[in-house]
Amino acid sequence: MRADRALRSRLAARSTALLGEYDAVLGSHPGLAARLGPLRAAVAAHAAALAGEAAPQRPRGPGEGSASPSDAPARPAAPSGSAPAVAAGPVPEDPAAALKALAAAERRASDEHLASVTEAEPELARLLASVAAADAAHAYLLTKGEER
Repeated sequence: MRADRALRSRLAARSTALLGEYDAVLGSHPGLAARLGPLRAAVAAHAAALAGEAAPQRPRGPGEGSASPSDAPARPAAPSGSAPAVAAGPVPEDPAAALKALAAAERRASDEHLASVTEAEPELARLLASVAAADAAHAYLLTKGEER
């Protein structure tokens, strides 16, 4: 169980860092809020689930929530002992390039979550597989299937 806690902590920090990348892109490209808001909310829920916290509340229907970073679910606290979550680097000035960079970050997160499945106890392994699949789907949605 101790190994699962360390694994959860590491992967929650990874998801929280990905959340920071969403926030950086949204800060530089607020016009992408409608497109990124639902994906960001899912990443926040993944980070919370991996940290063992209750998932943030999601809007109940169309028009009942905002996709702006200030109105989106709060960033989960970084697990104790983990590195602070910061964006991987400067956000590209071109919105399309920023989306591609975010898609690449989602792919890296997916790869890390999937690679960790074999280290985890069954319940955590199922969560990691689900999060990895969601990360991969986000990467696809961010690029609409374009080549990496």
